[in-house]
Amino acid sequence: MNVKEVEIVPHDLYGQSFYVLHLIYRKVVNPGKFSKDKVMAIDLGVKNLATVVIQNERQSFIFDGRILLSKLRWFAKKKASIVSEIANQGLKNCKRLARLTVKEKNYVKDYMHKISRWIVELAKEKSVSRIVVGDLSKGITKIDIGDRVNQQLHRIPFGKLVKMITYKVEELGIDVELINESYTSQKCSVCGVIKKSNRKYRGLYVCSNCGIVINADINGARNILFKVVPNPERSRDSGLGNPRRVRLINPLLS
Repeated sequence: MNVKEVEIVPHDLYGQSFYVLHLIYRKVVNPGKFSKDKVMAIDLGVKNLATVVIQNERQSFIFDGRILLSKLRWFAKKKASIVSEIANQGLKNCKRLARLTVKEKNYVKDYMHKISRWIVELAKEKSVSRIVVGDLSKGITKIDIGDRVNQQLHRIPFGKLVKMITYKVEELGIDVELINESYTSQKCSVCGVIKKSNRKYRGLYVCSNCGIVINADINGARNILFKVVPNPERSRDSGLGNPRRVRLINPLLS
């Protein structure tokens, strides 16, 4: 690693000062070349953070987001408790609140790094040449997953996850593109019928036209894939095998 610059950047948080060390270095990248255009599609969500379908691969991958949701609830409760406590003392800031906020940011960043690394390694293993991601413009606070959760949870940084994937696959010569995901949750990825009521509870999609029963997020990822695959009939089985669920058990907590 050829280090070019080292800098220490101060941050002020709730009246407390923190310092972050930045290492700026030069890395020589030699992107590979692909003989075929093979596409990976990613549908972003809340409980299923990232659902992945790969062209001509029956197995799909679901990167679980429920552990992240649970931890964000815990952070929200802890912070609310501290805020209430210091408010009763007539204070606005305290060291405990600052440290907890830093801990939360580090946790989320570490979680996103691990998920993005999984996805990049999967793309490399499957010789993917292009990644298309559903452009999720809504933050978690605008997604209806229950009033209590909506009020407590912070915004999941989907943009950060996409940026991490993008810079990590750059050296592999893989392109990343955001795709408009309109109707991808309502459209049947098998027969093409569009019907909002086909998306059932608990992430289930049941087509009233062709009868297919499929995980709703996998259905969405397949529809994102078929927005860019020239001839979807050739990839009809992509993602229709048994999905593999990937969970992070012990992300960084410090």
